[in-house]
Amino acid sequence: MTGYKETAEFLLQRLNKRPDIALILGSGLGEVAAILDDPTIIPYDEVPGFPRSTVVGHRGRLLAGEVGQHTVWIMQGRFHYYEGYDMAQLALPIRTLIYAGIKLIVLTNAAGALRPERQRIGDLMLIRDQLCLFAPSVLRGPNIDELGPRFVDLSDLYPRKYREICRRAAVESGLSTVPEEGVYAYLPGPHFETPADIKALQILGADAVGMSTVPEAILAAHGG
Repeated sequence: MTGYKETAEFLLQRLNKRPDIALILGSGLGEVAAILDDPTIIPYDEVPGFPRSTVVGHRGRLLAGEVGQHTVWIMQGRFHYYEGYDMAQLALPIRTLIYAGIKLIVLTNAAGALRPERQRIGDLMLIRDQLCLFAPSVLRGPNIDELGPRFVDLSDLYPRKYREICRRAAVESGLSTVPEEGVYAYLPGPHFETPADIKALQILGADAVGMSTVPEAILAAHGG
């Protein structure tokens, strides 16, 4: 099995420049990649060790280009536990990004609303915190000491300073409503939630629920 170091070296050789920022685009958000002008595009099936995205609408490719003064890599499509991959396979892309030099990872997804009294279809939510009670940890197994510690502090997993940047950007871009912040609950899927699941998540304080993002966020925190 190809490791994250080999995968990162392959991408750096193909792209010739270390990246600063990575975006992972969830369902319905693939067109965000248009922020890159004349990007280099590498399909996932050409990247050693990368899983294959089976989700309808996920393009399954990595794009690299410039945004302002930053070199940005965009993953147009992601991988999920429910697709049959184990946590080690899900970890490889994020560890690859970290080893390649990424300092900031922006995660996006399409999620189910748990507060319909104040949420509408299409609303944006900034994740303030998360719930992950019903799935194995993506860090299970021998620790990779060169990436991070055995026991990872998640008390500032979604830093306030970046949420504030997102809120300012929403105002400056003219969005009609500034995104609210909320707690995102992770369930492994692929089935949707029962009414009892939804009620329990609401009681626990969750505002949205989905089947992605949380493993990636934990890996990013582990990598610093």
